[in-house]
Amino acid sequence: GTLNQNTIPSMFAAGKKANELGHPVVLDPVGAGASALRTQTALKLLEEVKFTVVRGNISEIKTLAAGSGTTKGVDADVADAVTEDNLDASVAFAKSMAERLNAVVAITGAIDLVADGKTCYVIRNGRPEMGKITGTGCQLSGLTAAYVVANPAPPWPPWAWPVRSAGAICSPPTATPPTATGSSTPFSIWTGRCWTRGPSMRCDKKDLLLYAVTDRAWLGDKTLAWQVEESLKGGATMIQLREKHLDEDTFHEEALELQTLCRRYGVPFLINDDVELAVAVNADGVHVGQHDMEAGQVREKIGPDKILGVSAQTVEQALKAQAAGADYLGVGAVFPTGTKDDADAVSYDTLRAICEAVDIPVVAIGGIGAHNVQALAGSGICGIAVVSAIYGQPDIQQAARTLRAKTEEMISQ
Repeated sequence: GTLNQNTIPSMFAAGKKANELGHPVVLDPVGAGASALRTQTALKLLEEVKFTVVRGNISEIKTLAAGSGTTKGVDADVADAVTEDNLDASVAFAKSMAERLNAVVAITGAIDLVADGKTCYVIRNGRPEMGKITGTGCQLSGLTAAYVVANPAPPWPPWAWPVRSAGAICSPPTATPPTATGSSTPFSIWTGRCWTRGPSMRCDKKDLLLYAVTDRAWLGDKTLAWQVEESLKGGATMIQLREKHLDEDTFHEEALELQTLCRRYGVPFLINDDVELAVAVNADGVHVGQHDMEAGQVREKIGPDKILGVSAQTVEQALKAQAAGADYLGVGAVFPTGTKDDADAVSYDTLRAICEAVDIPVVAIGGIGAHNVQALAGSGICGIAVVSAIYGQPDIQQAARTLRAKTEEMISQ
């Protein structure tokens, strides 16, 4: 924030006192590189105060690494931006800085990186509006501090949760976006309906945009982990591990491998049907059908903090699942599908009626692909769940990328 002869000593005093009391401390090196005063103050704070998390944009963090830098105010230089092309190098930089500072380093931008020296979360949920609103970075730093104090052991490490959540703060957009004071830049706000149900904090509807469900039918000489990573690179926002014929030990090992992969990409990992395995590997959640364990019993087993998805084909089933603690519904089959022989057909009108009847997010499933996803526009769904449309394609990454773009377009209409 504003640096002067009063605020600078206060920062040092507050940081040192927090260290004495064993409280977490977050450093936001606002505008490091924009002036010598800002840069030197941030560097001196790092010398004298032990920080739990250091959060800044890529230019600010690079300034801390080099000891000097040049930036335009508080905005990151475009040339420094973390992109898909330089992602590997950026991840390595974030991890090395975290190790060097002995603190978690959160580099935020269009692609967020959150590293602790050994692990780096890559979080792709930024919105272009956020870079145009003064104060979003400061807000995230405050949110980070609050999370670290209040949530010592959520499903994700507490220092990764706020960065992931911040991407949703600007969603959903209002019908007529307001404008920032003194600016013509439109931006979106978090509307009241997002706070009506606790489960929305477990399951952000953005995570359901492109929900990839695994299937071994198209493995060939590849591994399931390779297939899943290709889908993640292409933009899959949630992964469900579905296995019906693996032995228990192999299934367990596979679940652990995919969970590690999903956490590296910052994407929720769920297991189909097997509640006991989901609990054993500490998966982010579980999905059950109408013929599996009853949703209320599943919620009792997985606890209040895990994601619970339930399949539904009627409004009655949907309302019952919501009342039992479901976080989202999978509704289908909305089109003919060869993936599940026992899938019941659900009409567009029924899909829409379910979306209107419940408060929790709904994803459509069954026979969906790039060729027909547009037909679901206006139904009220927040995403699609697919199997063959991604994993049955010769280029999984490109298939996921194309399908995500088409789904985003469909939902925006």
